[in-house]
Amino acid sequence: MSKVRVTKPIPKDLNDFLCYVAGLIRSGSEETRMVSDDLIQGECATGGLCDDESATYYFTYFPEPDVVTKWQLLLPADQILAVADGKLSELRLWRCETPRCPDFFGSENSYCSYCAFWIGENMVRPAAEDEAACASAEEWLRLFARLNPRATEMHASAAYNSTPGLEHRLGPLPLEILEMMDWGYFRG
Repeated sequence: MSKVRVTKPIPKDLNDFLCYVAGLIRSGSEETRMVSDDLIQGECATGGLCDDESATYYFTYFPEPDVVTKWQLLLPADQILAVADGKLSELRLWRCETPRCPDFFGSENSYCSYCAFWIGENMVRPAAEDEAACASAEEWLRLFARLNPRATEMHASAAYNSTPGLEHRLGPLPLEILEMMDWGYFRG
């Protein structure tokens, strides 16, 4: 999936998180000196040092209430410190050319789970207005089934969980639907 370069303003919650990380770096905190993908945690982001030679950190930032939409950030320590010092207010990132892909990346070669599912599995995501009109998980599953007649129960569950904002708006897939996932029920 091709990606294009974009510049994004740093949201306040991410800025606050990076200021917290800068404080840890400046104090020589152990979490900033050990290679890890989750030693540094905040309400909106998680990550850690990914390359100690270049002092580069990898963070996953969640800009929305769901955990589907994410920014995968690769930031050298000097950029993190520049954010904390008020010298950097934007990040140069990459995004997929897929119009509805909500994610941003620190590298052009980053893996996109959103596009891997919708494009890689050759699934049709409901149009935005049709998706917005769904008032329940069951309605959304019926819509998905109409658009994807070859889809399996696994595809339906993955599609629901790969759709930004859906779980936040309609809730997680109800356990009774997952337990009885009779795909014919949703298709009929």
